[in-house]
Order: sequence, then C-alpha cells, then structure tokens
Amino acid sequence: MRKSRQVLMDQTGWQVEPVPALIGFSQFFGMLSKATFPAASFIRGREDFDYIEEPDIFHEIYGHTPLLTDPRFAKFSQKLGETGTKCDKSEYSWLIRLYWFTVEFGLIREGHEIKALGSGLASSPGELDHSINEPTVVRKPFDIIDILRTPYRIDINQPIYFA
Repeated sequence: MRKSRQVLMDQTGWQVEPVPALIGFSQFFGMLSKATFPAASFIRGREDFDYIEEPDIFHEIYGHTPLLTDPRFAKFSQKLGETGTKCDKSEYSWLIRLYWFTVEFGLIREGHEIKALGSGLASSPGELDHSINEPTVVRKPFDIIDILRTPYRIDINQPIYFA
C-alpha cells in the first residue's frame, strides 16, 4: 500500500510540509508556487472543534489535502502561489481574498443546489452548516471583481459566500 504522501505526489506533484503555526504571506505563496502545502503542526482542542481561527493539522489534512488531489485545484493553488511571488506585498490582500472565498470558504452550484467546496468548510462543522443552511447568509454568484472587493473576517462565520 502506497503512503498517502506518495499518493498526493503521484496524482498532482504536490507535497505537504509541516510548519509550526501561521506563516507569513511571502513564505506561504513561495511554498504554494513550489507545489508544497504548508501544514500547521498542532491540533485544536476539543473546545475548538467546531471552528478555530488559525489552521491546525486537522484543517490542513482533512480540508486541504483532499482538494490538492484534484489536478485543476492543485494547479489553481500553484498559480495563486506563483502570482504571490511575483506581486508586490501591498497586493497580497487581493490574492488572500481570492484564496479565502475559493480555497477556504468557496461554495459550488450543482443545478439548483449549493454545496461546500472550501477547506475551511470541510474542517468546520458549524460553518459548513451555516454556509449552506443559514437563511441570512448572502450567497453571491462567483465574480472575481466582487470577490477582490469583499472583506472577510477570520473570527466569525462568514456573512457572504461566493458560489
């Protein structure tokens, strides 16, 4: 049986590398550009199971790794990283918003049904339910300009999602 690390490498050329906690954007984009996903190496406590503001190993492995087995998603993540290594640090906020509303908290439409796509939703049962079922949530059509202009917060369930 192949190790999970080898499965990811064979499918999309990606690997996962542990990091102690949150890393700076330039390091984050640099790692993505090299098809290396930075995985926080600590685990959340029971009291934070529903949602934690900073990523932990549960979020990284359960949320991000499955998406990185999809060649389209892996390529998108790598292109975001490459763009981040080429742009000025003052432009990071644009890329982070795009990452936030797609990779982390993106939704997808299949017919008339809304489904979760993002890694943050996969690893947060509370926000997953909120994003799909909460009637006060605004679910906007995917529009890149609208996404780039939309602020987000890391300490609450999102009031706006893009599908």
